[in-house]
Order: sequence, then C-alpha cells, then structure tokens
Amino acid sequence: MSTIVKLNGVSKIYGAGETAVTALDAADLEVRKGELLLIEGPSGSGKTTLLSILGLLLKPSSGEVNIGGRVVNQLAEKELPAIRAQTFGFIFQGFNLFPALTALENVALAIQMKHPGARDVKHKAAALLETVGLGTRMHHLPADLSGGQKQRVAIARALGGDPPLILGDEPTAALDSKTALAVMELLRGLTEQGRGVVIVTHDHRLERYADRIVRVDDGLVSEEPIARAAA
Repeated sequence: MSTIVKLNGVSKIYGAGETAVTALDAADLEVRKGELLLIEGPSGSGKTTLLSILGLLLKPSSGEVNIGGRVVNQLAEKELPAIRAQTFGFIFQGFNLFPALTALENVALAIQMKHPGARDVKHKAAALLETVGLGTRMHHLPADLSGGQKQRVAIARALGGDPPLILGDEPTAALDSKTALAVMELLRGLTEQGRGVVIVTHDHRLERYADRIVRVDDGLVSEEPIARAAA
C-alpha cells in the first residue's frame, strides 16, 4: 500500500521554560492508502495533537510531515490550504454542519470551498449523499436528522473533492452503540475504495474495523499488535 502521509521524528511542545508541555515526543507514523488506522490513548495523551499535525491543522515544533515526497510543514502557511484541501477530509465529533443549510447544501458548500471552479456541484453532492445512504434525506435540515444521519452528512462532506485520506476526531462519540458501529462500517468501506482512514477514539469496540492501532501515552506513539484489532 502506498503512503499518503509520513511523520518523521515529530514533536510538539506547548509553552516554554518551566511551563513547557510536550504533547508529542519524536513521533514516527506512516498512513497508507486502503487502511483504517485507529489512534487510542487516555485524555490529554496527545491523540488530537497527532491528528491535527497529520492533517496540517497544526505545525510541529520539530520533525517532518511528508506528503508526496515533500516536507510540507516547512512550507509557507499560505501554501498549506491547497494541500490540505487536496489531501484530507475531516470528520468531527460535533458534526459541524451549518444549521440553516440542508444536507445537500452542506455537502455542496464543502465541494465549492475545496474546488471553487467545480461544476455540477449539487449533482456531485447528491451522489455523495446517496453513497452514504441519505438519498431520501438530502433536502432535510440538520435539525430534522438523527445523530447518525448528521454524521453521514459529515462523512459525505469530507468526501467532497475526493481526498485520499479521511481524518476523524472521535466521530462516533456522540452516537449510540448501534449507530456508531454502522458509521464505522461505512468508514471501513471507504478503505475498499483505496482511501486511508484515521480515527481517534476511546471506544475499544471499534478495534474490529482497524488494520492497525496506534497508541499515544504521554506524547509517545507506539503501534499495538495487529492481533488486538481482530479481538
């Protein structure tokens, strides 16, 4: 499987002097196409910092973030949005949908933001909502959708622009158990299209869907045995 993003010796330090906190300590990580990677660890361990650096939302204090053979964390800030838009789709715990827009309009707006000159945007948005099983709900506002349906809209929105890597920060935390597992089935299916999926989670039930599990403890990143994902 080919590599999408690779971290080499990445550290992130917040603050300075005696108040400095090391959120990540010389982390190495490779994310590949066609795999679902879980990031686990206790609260405050550095999981979200790791995901944010992977997605170019946060610059590391040291080390390299490599995408397509380029060390992108050394680029000027103005160059990062285009790389971010081409490479990543983001899914969050709180859905982050625009409440005044329908499901279709939320997804269409995401496509327009990533590709301002895109044509047939609503047609593409409708196709994505069909893909995530919301073809009959695309004209509903978020207030008229269940939590699982909102998260499916968020997944469709993340797929706008056809990014190779989907990043999710606790995307199932606000969902009941049955809905959470249904969402994970959907995310697992994305890897069969060749995409990479990285999920930060506290929920060990999701391990059955993982190809790899990475654990973060006090800023230290290590890979769990693959056998754990099959448990």
